[in-house]
Amino acid sequence: MKKTVLACICLSAGILLSGCGKETAPTSQTMEPTAETTTSEAVSSKSETQESTESGHSKANVQLFEGTYFDEGVYKYVDIPATESPFVSCEIVISNITDTSFDFTINERVMATDESTVIFPTSTAYFTGDGTEAAYSGGDQILHFEFPKDQALYPIIRDMKVTGFSKLEGNTYINNNIPGHEAG
Repeated sequence: MKKTVLACICLSAGILLSGCGKETAPTSQTMEPTAETTTSEAVSSKSETQESTESGHSKANVQLFEGTYFDEGVYKYVDIPATESPFVSCEIVISNITDTSFDFTINERVMATDESTVIFPTSTAYFTGDGTEAAYSGGDQILHFEFPKDQALYPIIRDMKVTGFSKLEGNTYINNNIPGHEAG
């Protein structure tokens, strides 16, 4: 009887220790920079990583900043008083930047009156490919965000181009309020 009790105790202890070992395995941590803050994340499990890959979302390999990216075409009207300017432009307001996505809203601004109207409501774009581009897909609308690599600041993104929305196509959108790289 003593041997049976001893065997049960040993077996129970073995089961408890093996179960605890699985729950207390060390988790490696990495530091991931985001646009304005740095966060610490535990390394994803294999199933989470596969879901991210299968969904087509990539980790950003550029540093996008929150704020307004305005149409560089505004510079054509620098010598004209704003109240006399015929210029109507679009702005892309970037917010909620994560490792794989960002939110954006598109406004149309009338320079003469400084009136702004939302023409594309807040939506989420996801980084794609090698993480240097992004895309939004909703309903029958697909927007593609390109971040030109011809800037000395790259991978910091000061300029962007957008296709898939006719009011934005052919223009470059600039954010002159990047910390440490502000321009007038």
